[in-house]
Amino acid sequence: PIVPPPEMPLVTGFLLLVMQSVVAGVSEEAAFRGYMQSMIERQHGLAVAIVASGTLFGLLHFSSHPADVFMMLPYYVAVSAVMEA
Repeated sequence: PIVPPPEMPLVTGFLLLVMQSVVAGVSEEAAFRGYMQSMIERQHGLAVAIVASGTLFGLLHFSSHPADVFMMLPYYVAVSAVMEA
């Protein structure tokens, strides 16, 4: 669990957590869907780009929850397809 320093106000800790969540989500989407998927799509087509970016996105999260990543790969690929629409 994330434990803020005891001298940090609760509101500051909450705002830092919110900011980190937003920044991580936006930067991951920009990297995987905006950059990588579009580059793969130009050379190999939309279906390959969706599967590749969804799979690599899922594998990126292997270090944080390795037991669940392979079970979640179909979900990550499905989210890639939905984000493309």
